[in-house]
Amino acid sequence: MKINKSNFRALIVLTLIFFVWCHFSTTAKAQDILPSSTEFNISSGAVKASMQNAVVQTGGGLTVEGTLILKKNLYNQNPTADLGSGTIEFSGTTAQSISGQNTIGTLKVNNPTGLDLGGNLTVNTLLILQNGHIRLGDNNLLLGMSASLSGSPSVSSMVTSTGSGEFRKSFSGSGAFTFPVGDNTGISEFTPVSLTFISGTFAPENYVGVKLSNSAYPGSSNNYLNRYWTIVQSGITTPMFDAMFQYVTADVVGNESEISTSRVSPPPAVSFNPANTVLHQLSATGVTEFGIFTGIQSVNLNKTLNLGLFLEGLYAGNGTMNKAQNIAGNQLGGNISDILAVELHQAANYNSVSFSDNNVSLLTDGAATLSVPAANNGLFYITIKHRNSVTVTSKMPVSFSATTVTYNFDSPSKAYGDNLKLTFDGHSVFYTGDVNQDGTVNMQDLIITSNKATAFSTGYIPEDCNGDGFIDALDLILIDNNASHSITEILP
Repeated sequence: MKINKSNFRALIVLTLIFFVWCHFSTTAKAQDILPSSTEFNISSGAVKASMQNAVVQTGGGLTVEGTLILKKNLYNQNPTADLGSGTIEFSGTTAQSISGQNTIGTLKVNNPTGLDLGGNLTVNTLLILQNGHIRLGDNNLLLGMSASLSGSPSVSSMVTSTGSGEFRKSFSGSGAFTFPVGDNTGISEFTPVSLTFISGTFAPENYVGVKLSNSAYPGSSNNYLNRYWTIVQSGITTPMFDAMFQYVTADVVGNESEISTSRVSPPPAVSFNPANTVLHQLSATGVTEFGIFTGIQSVNLNKTLNLGLFLEGLYAGNGTMNKAQNIAGNQLGGNISDILAVELHQAANYNSVSFSDNNVSLLTDGAATLSVPAANNGLFYITIKHRNSVTVTSKMPVSFSATTVTYNFDSPSKAYGDNLKLTFDGHSVFYTGDVNQDGTVNMQDLIITSNKATAFSTGYIPEDCNGDGFIDALDLILIDNNASHSITEILP
């Protein structure tokens, strides 16, 4: 048969493809090499195995749409590479590694001696932890926004992230993910981190990264854990999340019951929930800032709650209030306008009150400040009560994860049910006139106040809605206006 130049070139190409194909199916070679300018594809449904080191030389290409089973190492000499949407399985009997900056569909690790990352790795579909550790070292393992986790995460099947490398996950929005991390320092310990995002804004390229240290956070003393977790993020704004950190009993130094979940960095440190001494877990709810978390003795005894609000009856205009009067003059000293009651109600069950303070000073500029015990570190509705005003609660539950919490009732949208009144100068005020505190401004309030006015009552009493020390027509007008609009408290 006569072979022309075109046929000869085609024969050379077919021979080269056959040569490469055989390299991924043979045990006779020390290395399976994909030379430069050579593309090797494993089609969907196909399964190929390499019993030796698989080397993708610079300029070469490997695309896995089916399954590639590796018994040794994968060396990718290209700067970056998309290796396809299929499955790459590491199931050797000695420690394996993958080098290069790679993106794959599914990564399966089924090797009791584990897999070492020699470059950053992105998994877009599925991470299967069947058996063995993935050791990050100084490299990052990223699970894409649509990627999930399966297999048997445990002390024998986890990601060890004790170097500078991070186990990262991208989020599409609110939801939960458990980072199956641990360490192999001396003895293997599985100490995963679970995050549940309640809210936040998530950019397309966002991620949360987790790494840990099998040692005490510097400066820890008395009662603490020999372990801390570093959680960082990119591309997530205004986050709010719950977190759970699993530890082992060997981590405990001192009295476990005296240990609390604490974010120790960035400063100032803040403590959350006490350690669960049965499950050996740390937890934090309503967290709004990432950082370094560990278990130490509670670092703060109280939180500061700063409030801003105005009362209709005492409002004088221009963002100021009058001081409540009695028959002799000012009822309260300094620049205190009147007294409030402040309550924190559980977000999940409004009827459950976690904290209350019935003696909070409201200043003439609308400011009120109080201390809240550190144990109140979750999500709470802030409810404000006043002796003759309609009770108001915050629009949404407020996070008390920080040591200082600020909430201003400065527009109807900041109150549950938009239940604030706009004044002539554009400020928001609490409706007045609920003198019997039954939750509604109605005829009963008018009757009670009218009787007091008829008796020429004076002093610091609930019927004095405008706070001038006298019960008269001015108070009745305020009540009547709000009663005519059927003003009532609106609560969750």
